Amino acid sequence: MKKVIMVLGAMCLLVMNTFAQEIQEVPAEVLKAFEGKYAAVKGIVWDQEDDGNWEAEFKMNNQEFSALFTEDGVWVETEQEVTTKELPASLTTMLDTEMAGYTIDDVDLIETPKGKFYRIEVEVDGKEYKLKADMDGKVINKKMRDENKNGLK
Repeated sequence: MKKVIMVLGAMCLLVMNTFAQEIQEVPAEVLKAFEGKYAAVKGIVWDQEDDGNWEAEFKMNNQEFSALFTEDGVWVETEQEVTTKELPASLTTMLDTEMAGYTIDDVDLIETPKGKFYRIEVEVDGKEYKLKADMDGKVINKKMRDENKNGLK
């Protein structure tokens, strides 16, 4: 019984130590930049991207967000999940006329240092599209997923 308790205790310490190391790995500049932009946010999940940037996933006002920062703490963008009801009417009208029979898979409001825009993933007739639209609903960019390359054209 003593061995079981000691093993469990050692495992708990190992898990706590690992968790503490993960938190400490986020650079101080990144944490400072995040706290400057989102001071009151709690329950942040950090992840380092393949390109070295740091992504913070969190909830604010019952909505899901992710914020991206460089290793130096420079804010790159914030992504907010939104509903289709929050899209400008002009955009849904365009989808109704130009992409009849569409299904919206995902809608995000993206904020960058240059401004805000919507990123919408749409499926029409088995083809997937990514649309970028300004805040007025005007489509800025439209790309179709290339099935052969498993990416966007």
